[in-house]
Order: sequence, then C-alpha cells, then structure tokens
Amino acid sequence: MKMIRPIFAVILLTVLFLSCSDEKNKNESTANLSFKEKQFGKTFENCDSTKDCTSIYFYYPVFENETNNPAINSINDFVMTKLLYTEIEPDSGATLENIVNYFIEDYELQLEDFPEYDIPWYSKTQVSVVFQDENYLTLKLSNESYTGGAHPNSFVNYFVINKTTGKEVFLNEIFKPNFEKVLNDVVAKKFRKVRNITSNKSLGDEGYWFEDGQNIFNDNFGLTNNGIFFYYNPYDVAPYSFGPTLVEIPFSEIESITNL
Repeated sequence: MKMIRPIFAVILLTVLFLSCSDEKNKNESTANLSFKEKQFGKTFENCDSTKDCTSIYFYYPVFENETNNPAINSINDFVMTKLLYTEIEPDSGATLENIVNYFIEDYELQLEDFPEYDIPWYSKTQVSVVFQDENYLTLKLSNESYTGGAHPNSFVNYFVINKTTGKEVFLNEIFKPNFEKVLNDVVAKKFRKVRNITSNKSLGDEGYWFEDGQNIFNDNFGLTNNGIFFYYNPYDVAPYSFGPTLVEIPFSEIESITNL
C-alpha cells in the first residue's frame, strides 16, 4: 500500500506534463503569426522625388520563426516564390535582386534605342496579410506595372494557407465532396447581383466570357471571418474596361457544404 501514493503521484505529474505540452503546441499553431514588412527595389539613376520615375519595388511580409517551425518556413518560401513568379517563369533560379536589375537594364536599353523616350516605367509587387484565424491565413498578391502601351497592367491573386502545415489550401479541402453545384449556384447569384445583371439575361450577352455549363466560381479566393470571397481580375472573365469583380459569400449561405 505504501507504493501506491508515489506511483500515483508520478502518473499524475506525467499526465499534467503531457497536457501542458499539448496545450503549448496548440497555442503555437493557433496564435496569430507575427511578421515584419520588408521592402526591396530601386529607381533609375538619381530619381527626383517630385516627378514620376522608373522604379521597381517589392513589398512583402517575413513571418517570424524563432523556433524554426517548418510550417512557417514553408509560408515564407511560398511568399518569396509568388513574388518571383510575378516577373519570371517558374524554376528560373532568379532572385529579387536579379529581377530588379534586369528591369532597370531593360529600361536603359529602351533609352539607348529611343533617346527621346521619356516615359517612366514602374512595377510594384506586394504580398500582404488580409486575414488570419487559428487555422488559416489569407494572403493577397498584387502587382501593378507599366512598361509602355495603352494602359498599366495589374492583377490581384489570393491564396489561403494552412497555418499548421504551411501549405496552400484549395477549394476541395474547404468544401465537402460534390460541392460544385451548390457553390456555383450561390456564386452565380451573387455575381449577377454585384454586376447588376438580372436572372433573365445571359452573362455572355452582357459581355462576360462564361461558356454554357462553366462554373462561375474560380480558384482566386480568400477567407474572412464572415465567409469566402472570389476575385476576378480584368481579362479573367470580361474585357479590361469591365474592371475587377469581387464576390463575397457569407458562411451562413454555404454552411451545408463547408468543412470549416
């Protein structure tokens, strides 16, 4: 009987230790990720701040990772990959410095070929955190550039990241199997509302490039506290003059098909 109490004490301490460890791991994975904003780029020659100048800049978050968490390493790698892919083909081995120097050098060549050319070029690429909860992170990648032509080019892409794994999340992970029909009906209705298109009119007749039977929802989406949204860039589904379209869907309207 005298051995029961010491053994019981050891068991109790072990249980408490494991419980505390589990809670610590849970807190590490669910807490908001902290980050620092970074900037890298340059302008052409000695730029006068009072006028437009040829320039290229990148703005992006670097998530703090004192414990060398593989998931956070993966997120930081993901951010850098997306920054690089706005300007180059995948797997080119380029760096931000390479891209910046190439952009400025390309402009210098333009001036050599056309000495009277005085139109500045610019490129601004930014990754920003637009939402995070205990499980997911929504990142926004935006780019605006001008290298001659009728108008600047721009796009916005969104990405959802699983904070535990550090990997990108896709629609088939957020929604239950066979979700497409229900989601498409909801998104199509919202799309029409945003664009003021009545149900008796064809999207094609209104100038949109949706084919019969094509899903209205796309893979350019993000999460918020209230739901999910889909973003359509100029030229995605309509001419440039139509501009972008943002369709927001509250979770309350799709709760039957989500895994969240």
